Amino acid sequence: MRRTLLLAVLLLPFMGFEAWGSSGFKSFPLPGAHALPARMAIDPQGDIWFVESNGNRIGRFKPEGEKFTSFELPTVRAVPADIAVAPSGKIWFTEQDANQLGVLDPETGTIVEYDIPTIESLPRRLTVDAKGVVWFSEFYGNRIGRFDPQEGRIKEYKLPTPGSQPMGIVAHEDGSIWFLETQGNQLGRLDPESGTIREYPLPTPFMIPQDLAIGLGGKFWFGARKDQKLVSFDPVSEVFQTYDLPHGGVIAGLSAGGKGTILFSLGFPGKIGIFNPVSQGFQEFKLFLGNSRPNDIEMDPHGDIWFSDIGQNAIVRTSGAEVTNLLVK
Repeated sequence: MRRTLLLAVLLLPFMGFEAWGSSGFKSFPLPGAHALPARMAIDPQGDIWFVESNGNRIGRFKPEGEKFTSFELPTVRAVPADIAVAPSGKIWFTEQDANQLGVLDPETGTIVEYDIPTIESLPRRLTVDAKGVVWFSEFYGNRIGRFDPQEGRIKEYKLPTPGSQPMGIVAHEDGSIWFLETQGNQLGRLDPESGTIREYPLPTPFMIPQDLAIGLGGKFWFGARKDQKLVSFDPVSEVFQTYDLPHGGVIAGLSAGGKGTILFSLGFPGKIGIFNPVSQGFQEFKLFLGNSRPNDIEMDPHGDIWFSDIGQNAIVRTSGAEVTNLLVK
């Protein structure tokens, strides 16, 4: 069943919002203006980490105490683009304009940066695998980068399709690395042991996919800009399946939620949504936050849903249990 639920949220800057549970959302404006908190990650303690792409900082928000902390990047105008939490607890990020990979030690606040060998590679998304190895996509470099903190050096894998412009990247539990090619219009798989790369053409041309997530059963999920769809790929059967978004829009960010669901944000309509792969039902939530533009979206260890709002320069929390229950009723 497809339906849209509209939830009004009253914005009262610096005074909080309607009480938690009455509006369904609680917004936390960032201390720095126009920071552009595009991407975020949540550590095992439930702290929210995010890039401040315009502010040239890495930010942390502790829900307990509702406290923000910012860490200035050593390189001026580095433009942090993505962020991930390693099993060690360290925070890794890409610096797209500085052409660097960075790491922050939360215990000391120190930051170390590493130059990427390919000049002007434009590093975008990154992920950290179970062994603590960092993998990242080089949008203009047309490569997948690998950095092992134990070795202290970057290795690059050139993609078979020229100009494929890789973006979203995830590490599968079997050790393989999967990524999306925005212009190559393919889903790629890298075998770290052999270095071989296999590309799977997407089901329709010009899908322009960006972010990639792994859901229940090891399926991959991403949004298609063209025709406004949610797409899955089963690596066992090697079959793509597409689902029309009920009210259109372009998926800006997505991740796996509770009970096998897929969470997603729709930037310009100002909505977040949830999809149940079993019932194939969608639920969308309209945010009445003025110029609200939700971007990255994640579920924390307590089951709450967090998303970055680049329009409101804030991070926002809602109840994952309430949202999920609305979908499965």
